[in-house]
Amino acid sequence: MAMNNGFTAEKAMALSLFVAKIHGLAVAEHARGQGIAAALLKRAWQVHQQLGYMLLYGSYEADRDLAAFYTRAGYTAHAPGQTFSLDRIALPFRLGAGDDQCVFTRWRPRH
Repeated sequence: MAMNNGFTAEKAMALSLFVAKIHGLAVAEHARGQGIAAALLKRAWQVHQQLGYMLLYGSYEADRDLAAFYTRAGYTAHAPGQTFSLDRIALPFRLGAGDDQCVFTRWRPRH
């Protein structure tokens, strides 16, 4: 996407090193409610901060109603189909998911 917006391959690759996506987070139904998912998210955030990432994000099916969970874990939960800007890392476009998906994001605090 960055190259489609005029960035060189080298700059696009360098900028992409600031963004990480959680591709799947699931806990077996019988083990839910024990803090396992929250602990996994917390550890993912710690590791990605140590590696210097600026943004950690992921998505979930809108009908799962997980916004409160991600918000409690320190993420911003976006409405179904809503996009978010990457201008904080100098990329002039937005990321998001389909209308049946919600995105959750967590940016490293600015210093």
